[in-house]
Amino acid sequence: MTPLAGRTVGLLGLGNMGRAIADGLVRSGLVPAEFVLAYDVRDAAFEGFAGQRARSVADLAARSDVLVLAVKPWMIAGLSDQVGDAEVDVAISVAAGVPLAALRASWGRVAGAVVRVMPNTPAAVGAGMTGVVADPGTPTAAVETAEVVFGAVGSTVRLARESDMHAFIGLAGSGPAYVFAIAEALADGAVAEGMTRAAARTTAAAMLRGAAELLVQHEGSPAELKDAVASPGGTTIEALAAMESAGVRAGMIAAVRAAAGRSRSLEDDA
Repeated sequence: MTPLAGRTVGLLGLGNMGRAIADGLVRSGLVPAEFVLAYDVRDAAFEGFAGQRARSVADLAARSDVLVLAVKPWMIAGLSDQVGDAEVDVAISVAAGVPLAALRASWGRVAGAVVRVMPNTPAAVGAGMTGVVADPGTPTAAVETAEVVFGAVGSTVRLARESDMHAFIGLAGSGPAYVFAIAEALADGAVAEGMTRAAARTTAAAMLRGAAELLVQHEGSPAELKDAVASPGGTTIEALAAMESAGVRAGMIAAVRAAAGRSRSLEDDA
């Protein structure tokens, strides 16, 4: 039995991420469609939606056990005022840049526990990566509930402290954009060598997917996998040397740290 058995999951906001979560919960069988509830002011958001539509924020909270706050960061505090006397077991926020202290201040009255998460865009295809963090002393069951919800759209990692969220955002939150840029560059290299654009794009995407799956299944370090491909005097070691000369590794490290730094500044300004 999962932490979601017999519980209603409410989604405040049915944008791209809210819809991905709703679809993932139903598709995975974790939550029957009749136990998935959502509120959004846009009628178009409910096209093809399998769950139920709440009449208001207050109605959503009154009928939900677990409430996912999938709205813009600036909306978080104000929407809590619309809940009225309703209470939920767990409120899970996906709002970037809104720290736990601010979530407690606005939603602590509504929820028995507050958990902060950060998913990334591959959640839309069930391959997301979500960071999960809560205040010390938060019931383990509440954190596990958040992990199960976002496990429906990919993988999760429990962060040791809230400050780790900045590094997570720099790595996984912004990371898909790095991969897309790398895929484009790799395909361009193949096109420069005469491959058609269509074949280069397909090859780059499949190669990245296969390498990622190998990395997930491998128990050792990425360096071990890299060394296994790079035969002495071969093509791969020559390519790796060219990458080092171009500063690719340093650029990737700098990218993660730049995104983490920007995340930190946005939270400081919140």
